Amino acid sequence: MYIYISYGDYAILQGNASLQNACKEYMREFLLALDERVKIESSHLVNEEQVLEYLKENMDLSIKLKEIFDYEFQDVCKLRPDIVSSWKYYKQFQDILTNNK
Repeated sequence: MYIYISYGDYAILQGNASLQNACKEYMREFLLALDERVKIESSHLVNEEQVLEYLKENMDLSIKLKEIFDYEFQDVCKLRPDIVSSWKYYKQFQDILTNNK
């Protein structure tokens, strides 16, 4: 993290020890609060396996999503099947559809 300050404000800060200490304490508290917020937000993240599991449990949605993928990916599937074959989670998604027919 970087902190930017104008030269004038820096000069004021350099000349005032109590202001420096107050700024340091504020930044310390701010960084602790930021770290806590990052932990909270990180706990709400969804990973690829969770998405695939959700799609496995909701086949109607999976079928609709497959229709969208079939349309959107038709050109890349025709022109660059090597790219499509490298899509790990897309393959797993297709397997879900195949195994649940």
